[in-house]
Amino acid sequence: MFQILKKLVKQTAIYGVSTIVVRMLNYLLVPFYTRIFLPEEYGVITELYAYMGFLLILLTYGLETGYFRHTNIVKDEKSLFSSLLFVLGISSISFVIISSVFSHQIASFIDYQGHSEYILYLCIIIALDAFTALPFARLRYLDKSIYFVLAKLFSVLLNISLILFFYLLVPYLIKFDDYAYLSDIFTDLETVKYVFISNVVTSAFSFVILIPQLRIFTFRLDYKLLKKVMSYSFPLLLVGFTGIGIESLDKILLKHFISVPSHIVDSSRFVMAQIGIYGANFKLAVFMSLFIQAYRFASEPLFFAQAKEGNAKLVYAAMMKYFVIFGLFIFLGIMLYLDIVKIFISETYFEGLFIVPILLIAKLFFGIVFSLSIWYKVTNLTKFGIIISSSGLLVSLIINLIFIPYYSYEASSWAALFAYLTMAVVSYFLSRKFYKISYDFKSIGFYFLSALSIFMLYYFSKKYFISFWYVYSTVMFALFAAIVVYKENLVVIIRNRFLK
Repeated sequence: MFQILKKLVKQTAIYGVSTIVVRMLNYLLVPFYTRIFLPEEYGVITELYAYMGFLLILLTYGLETGYFRHTNIVKDEKSLFSSLLFVLGISSISFVIISSVFSHQIASFIDYQGHSEYILYLCIIIALDAFTALPFARLRYLDKSIYFVLAKLFSVLLNISLILFFYLLVPYLIKFDDYAYLSDIFTDLETVKYVFISNVVTSAFSFVILIPQLRIFTFRLDYKLLKKVMSYSFPLLLVGFTGIGIESLDKILLKHFISVPSHIVDSSRFVMAQIGIYGANFKLAVFMSLFIQAYRFASEPLFFAQAKEGNAKLVYAAMMKYFVIFGLFIFLGIMLYLDIVKIFISETYFEGLFIVPILLIAKLFFGIVFSLSIWYKVTNLTKFGIIISSSGLLVSLIINLIFIPYYSYEASSWAALFAYLTMAVVSYFLSRKFYKISYDFKSIGFYFLSALSIFMLYYFSKKYFISFWYVYSTVMFALFAAIVVYKENLVVIIRNRFLK
């Protein structure tokens, strides 16, 4: 088991470091956005990208997981890849055509009259990202992590370069008479328009650098295999759709259910500002999100490869425990050093900092839900994923609809936490019937209690150590590390394995 966990740590580190670098570069745009856009303008980005999350899930059909599942079953992986890519290609092209025809109607429906170009940009991004999802998954399957990382890295660097070009360089050059003509070419520089244009170019670039992966594509479709994979993946589509509902629906509901104080003159501006503040503070959970994504990239292929082994359930249980431990380290790392982390966003958005610990724990439970999901994936019982995710979505909807009018985006943060907690509980009790795994909940609960106790102690006592809070933060973080080292007997394990 040690070798398997070592491989998981290695793969998580590879994807983790690269993902952190790539995503952090991308997230560096958040402090830039929050300083050049007012909260109500950033609210536009937050809301429209929430819609994009739904549609991206819809257009990928859960085929990434279906691909991983069947690469260990079929003899001809290339035929599997070609068949699935053909489906993604047809649906992506159709999506762009339909959305371009009805872009004005769609813009009016979601209250973006006069900005139908935003809709077209988003739909092109979604189509390109949906199509390239499978080639990126194949890179993971082939263990071409360097290719994967470089493709992501170059795309992000291009996106950042374009944003800086549109919002810094062009406005600067326009001030000079020799470049005044640029104002006729680049219009609406004060709006979020060029955020979407930059993303279109970046997504197109990702497609271009993945072209070598498309050389194996053929039009000889294996309809029998395609039907089998689609049957497996369709429930995962619904799982993903309800999952993104928990992740993004709140940003859409906020627009329609926030109560506007009577003294506010411009209600629309106030509402979009609230969405922008929520979206900006949501980004402060970035490190937890990065960790979960890196863990997912590394563990998903390993889950299926390990399924045939006799000790699979022991491995899954161990993976869960250590995932939670690392997740709690990230929680404490952010909350104990929040005075540094908050610099990530502009002071204009600081009023929403109180929701950050709630969102971090919610994200951690999301990762737990992913770890628990292995039971229905390896047993081909993906239909139960619909029940699990729907339970979470129902809880999220109820809390958001009832409490947003009273507590604004704070209600949305609690809704996310209780939604993922509900999903974890439902998934666990279902797994006991179909694929029982003996998780070490005693240790997991102990670590949760320890981390939360340390955070609460720090939160209420920090004012007494304000002059050297960073030292106090480090002591509190080291305390949790000492608890983990002692309980896991890591000193003895390291000495026995590496110092003999």
